[in-house]
Amino acid sequence: MTDFILAIVIFSMCMLLFYKTMPNIKMNAEKPVEEVYLDAKSIASMIISEGSPNNWTCAQVQRIGIIEKANNISTRKVTEFYNLSTNDYTKSKTLLGITSEYIVYFVDKDSTYFDINDTGVIGHHGVNAIVGPEHTNITKIKRRNMVRLERILVYNSSPVKMVIYTWN
Repeated sequence: MTDFILAIVIFSMCMLLFYKTMPNIKMNAEKPVEEVYLDAKSIASMIISEGSPNNWTCAQVQRIGIIEKANNISTRKVTEFYNLSTNDYTKSKTLLGITSEYIVYFVDKDSTYFDINDTGVIGHHGVNAIVGPEHTNITKIKRRNMVRLERILVYNSSPVKMVIYTWN
C-alpha cells in the first residue's frame, strides 16, 4: 500500500512539473510547406492583375498588380513594385496578403534572367546578389520550406516567365 501511495505522489509531482514547464517549451512556429505554397499562389494571383487603383504608385497602392490593359507587363508597375518592396518590404507582404518571405524575377523564353527597367529581383532584401544573372544560387537562401511557382506572361509582345519563390 505504501508503495502505491508513493507511486501516486511521484506520478502527481511529475505531472505537475510537466504542466508547469509546458508553457516554457518553445513551440515550433514554422509554417508548413502548404502555407508557403498558398503564399506563392496568392502573390501570383494578386500581381497578375492591373492592381488598384489602376495607375497605382507606392504612395497610394491598395492592391499590387503589374499588368496593363492589354494583358502585358507594365514596366512602370514593375518598377513601382520593386520600389515598394525595396523601401517597405513589410508593407509589400501585407498588401500581398502573405507572411512568407518572397522574391519575384523574370526570365525570357531561353530561361535567361533579365531585368525589367533595371529593377532586379523584387522582394526580400539581399537576394539580388544571390540570384544574379544565372539565378542558380537560389538554394543558398536560408530557409526551412521553399516553393517555386512560375507563370507565363507577355512583355513587349514576347512571352516571359515570372518566377516566384516563397519560403520561411
